[in-house]
Amino acid sequence: MKKFLIILGVVSVLLLVGFTYVSARFIDRGKIAQLQTEQAQLTRQRDSILAFARTRDSLQAILADSVQVLTSQTSALRDTVRQLESARQATVLSIRRLRQTSELQARVAAVFPEVARASRWGVTELYDDREGVALEYIFFPAFFAETFMIDHENALNYKQQVGKLSTLDTLNTQVIALKDSVFVLERQKSAAFRTGYDSAFTKYEALNADYIAYLKNPKVGIKFPGWLALVGSAAVGVVVGSAIK
Repeated sequence: MKKFLIILGVVSVLLLVGFTYVSARFIDRGKIAQLQTEQAQLTRQRDSILAFARTRDSLQAILADSVQVLTSQTSALRDTVRQLESARQATVLSIRRLRQTSELQARVAAVFPEVARASRWGVTELYDDREGVALEYIFFPAFFAETFMIDHENALNYKQQVGKLSTLDTLNTQVIALKDSVFVLERQKSAAFRTGYDSAFTKYEALNADYIAYLKNPKVGIKFPGWLALVGSAAVGVVVGSAIK
């Protein structure tokens, strides 16, 4: 009976020690839930960012269409200005080609109708004693001269305005070109960030899925005790058996 108890004690201790060498990774349900929650949160954030980006892309498309319309209108206005300048040059040339006094008088009446309405104005001929030649003159009331002076000053001022506006248009064209360059760079940068973010998120999803799968299917390894542990366990069994009377 004593021998049986000793053997039983030794076997029990050996089994106890053997089970202490069984190493297993049990399913960590809390960790899995945490990872799944984080992935869901990141997915929602990613979807929100993509929705925001799509909205901004739509707004950019609308603005691009508006810019195109305004650019077309600007080009049309520039064409109109060039046409007006060509018409002005043609008018000046036609005036300089006038050879008859009657033609000149008719042109004055057309350009300055307020002069034409005067009761006494027209063409007269005066003889120049010094030069010994008769010249034709257009005469009109003296204060009509202010009309010519005002038109002259307006012409000078308008010419200066045209020069400044031309410079302003050139500067605006350069500013628009620079803004377009900045816009293209911003769009390229945004596209690069979006590509990098999508790549990183895809890799994270794959890694997270692999980790969750690993946690759901843990590896269990059984290690048998070495000789030193067996001898120690046997000794403990002998002591326990010997203690039983």
